[in-house]
Amino acid sequence: MRPPLPPRWLDKLATRICAPHLREELLGDLHERYALRHRRGGARKANFFFAREVAALLRPSIMRRKPAAYGAPSAFSGDMLRNYFKIGSRVLLKNSGYSLIHLTGLSIGLWACMMVATVVIDSLSYDRQWSRKDDIYRIVTRNSMGTGFSERNSSSPIGTGAETAK
Repeated sequence: MRPPLPPRWLDKLATRICAPHLREELLGDLHERYALRHRRGGARKANFFFAREVAALLRPSIMRRKPAAYGAPSAFSGDMLRNYFKIGSRVLLKNSGYSLIHLTGLSIGLWACMMVATVVIDSLSYDRQWSRKDDIYRIVTRNSMGTGFSERNSSSPIGTGAETAK
């Protein structure tokens, strides 16, 4: 036979009130006393005393959270960042040759990525500053320079504008 359970809302309230490091012990004791009182005096008496004991948990000593073992678990704490820089500088000094190769490769890769991004952004933004940018056309002329050789040029002769306007 399962022991009787206290009212759910009081049990949830007790769970929220108790600090995590005390929760299992305190709630276990409360449930044992509830079951004993339920057996001896009935559900009504057990519920009354359980509510009283939950209200008694509203003390700062029970509600206070235990500090973490290594301080506040923050990804940006000063101690952690200081430790990262200390370890990084030690590794850089110990393996200076490999570190120089890695940092050189990283900087060349970042530079190349930025150059490609600059070219792509520039080509995508060609003549985008004009209000009627959809009406702008680019004329490319192809000049044959012998057998198999041709040159493409974006400039056109002066009379081309007047001829295309007709």
